[in-house]
Amino acid sequence: MTLTGIQNLISEQGAMSLQDIQQASGLPLDVLRERLARLVAKGRLTVEKRTGTCGGCSQCDPIWLEIYQVV
Repeated sequence: MTLTGIQNLISEQGAMSLQDIQQASGLPLDVLRERLARLVAKGRLTVEKRTGTCGGCSQCDPIWLEIYQVV
């Protein structure tokens, strides 16, 4: 998936976790992280890396807590 494709995907959803983007794009996680970092550096996306837990078990996978949004 191209950079524009990733940006459009996130734009359609409003905001997405890294896990959701990976599932929708089918890209390997390392490739996806590289492309997302490029979009963040270009000012097209913001990333919020939430710390802690989502509210219960304290065993959340960190890729569920990394949220991307189109600027």
